[in-house]
Amino acid sequence: MGTAQTTILAAGQPVGFAGLVTLELMAKAAANKEVTLNIQAGLGVKPGSKVSEALLPTASSSVLFGIVAQVQAFAPGTFGEVDQGAQPGYIPNTSMTVLQTGRIFVIVDADAAVTPNVTRLYWRFETDGASNTLVGTFRNTDDGHVVDTRKQIIAVGPIFTAADGTTKICEVRIDTTILA
Repeated sequence: MGTAQTTILAAGQPVGFAGLVTLELMAKAAANKEVTLNIQAGLGVKPGSKVSEALLPTASSSVLFGIVAQVQAFAPGTFGEVDQGAQPGYIPNTSMTVLQTGRIFVIVDADAAVTPNVTRLYWRFETDGASNTLVGTFRNTDDGHVVDTRKQIIAVGPIFTAADGTTKICEVRIDTTILA
């Protein structure tokens, strides 16, 4: 007979990953319509020119369509829908699941800080020219490069380091039916 498990979730082990949906109330399928950019799970996206399209935000006037969910059914690699190389994410024209209402782990800026069930988040539309270079992430303060999504997004858990050892993630509650 095997040995009994004596510990659970030791300190420092990852608790989730970007794009992990913990409660799905409303989600839509949308194609990545970026011309050359991959879109990572856990990033916020804006609607494209059609209801079934999604893009990364480009201006402070961008409207949050939802957050890209991680779907395990997609194939990674050179000929798959998900690139795991230097620019990871769903490749252009790939269908993605976009969570619009529910709970999901998102990618937050490296310098973000949250108080669970108190901190409402902003959504990055451009790099700050320093350490926060990934468009579509979330943060707790307005650094001049974000969209105000505080009515739509609230942190419901603390910030953790994802399994890759560097990406900061946080579980949030999103509701895009609330107008910004």
